[in-house]
Amino acid sequence: MRLAVNQTIAYAIVGGLVMPARKTQACYLAILFFLLLIGSPCVAAAQVVGKVTRVFADSKIGCCEAAAVGMPVEMNDKISTGPEARLQITFNDGTVLTLGELAEVVVDRYVYNPSTSTGALALNSARGALRFVTGNIGHMSNKEVTVKTPQAALAVRGTDFWAGFVPHEGTYGVLLLEGKVDVSNSSGASTISDPNYGVDFVPCLKCDKGFVSPSEAYEWSEAKINEALSTTSFGVAAGPGAPAAAAAAAAAAIAAGQKSKPASP
Repeated sequence: MRLAVNQTIAYAIVGGLVMPARKTQACYLAILFFLLLIGSPCVAAAQVVGKVTRVFADSKIGCCEAAAVGMPVEMNDKISTGPEARLQITFNDGTVLTLGELAEVVVDRYVYNPSTSTGALALNSARGALRFVTGNIGHMSNKEVTVKTPQAALAVRGTDFWAGFVPHEGTYGVLLLEGKVDVSNSSGASTISDPNYGVDFVPCLKCDKGFVSPSEAYEWSEAKINEALSTTSFGVAAGPGAPAAAAAAAAAAIAAGQKSKPASP
């Protein structure tokens, strides 16, 4: 924005006072600066919804800021990872989101109000594998947790789940580890309510928008579970020889979890 100031005018009246033109111009500029300042989105305090708690390799918060442990994550931030990268975000309520390589997620909505037992979280996943473990929001009386993925929308109910492409299969899948997830898109819907069960999406060029309805939930093999979880495991990203160990550890954790705690309602 430009201010057109007639330099030929020697004096101007501002606020009932006669002031020299140079002082008038300075006054106008000061007012303009103030208006721009209070209207700037950078001045408004952004809502911090969580922070980075673990990172490996090239990852970013927002358009260009390299992710680092302790970095705040704000509403509407785009969270992304590069090749072979891993990134873990812990939200204010304890919900944990872990991304695999070449992933991109945006925080569309976040509400956490323990005093009214209200919570909401909406994530938009454009690409890449993710693992999601619900925190205290899952225990709220009034809650809504959704994750939009490239293949379907997921309605989450006190849940630990994984979503992404299963290596060597070329299919997109959703795996439930605990709780319950409703999976739906324009072609159909399916509900996963048993641990270690999942659904698949087989590519279909003739289907509506390229989507197929999710398969019926079925029990995934141990090998498929290990392969899926390896895409978001930090152990896999640590170096050669780590994938097998990480997969074995993941399988052991699943088995231990099934014995020690029941699935959330």
